[in-house]
Amino acid sequence: MARPYCTRADIEARFGEQNLWKWADYDGTVTSAAISANISTCITDAGDLFDDLMRDSIYDLPVEDSDGDTPTTVKRVNVQLAAVECYMNRGIVDAGADGKGADLLTATKEDALATIEQISSYPRSRMRLDAVLKDETDGTAGSVVPAVVEYFTPTETTNPSELSES
Repeated sequence: MARPYCTRADIEARFGEQNLWKWADYDGTVTSAAISANISTCITDAGDLFDDLMRDSIYDLPVEDSDGDTPTTVKRVNVQLAAVECYMNRGIVDAGADGKGADLLTATKEDALATIEQISSYPRSRMRLDAVLKDETDGTAGSVVPAVVEYFTPTETTNPSELSES
């Protein structure tokens, strides 16, 4: 990954500084250096996973807009993935509302992965990022490829068996 898609401050803004601190204290030592290193690793891992899931999409990697900034949706899913990784790496199971063990961030992870599926499957999905696209014609990165939509209007003389898929 060329650069991270989110920062520690982004994760803290969404989930709270105390939550992130608790989740990233894997061994219970409460050392600032270890916790910071764990958070940095989770941010990197989240970005790497995101890039791997987006590799066959229409977007250039790293996914960024024409100004080199991270699109809001990309930042959000990376915040979610990094937080989930910190939470899961600590190896503790929280008690759910029913008193049984529960992973309280499962919905967060599922939301992030569903969003990535939506943006990586464009044009089959309706979600399209404001981001630099791959240039499919010459394989170079960093080009914006205009969307081309071809419309076919059937006529009374059109025989469906004569149509070809394009």
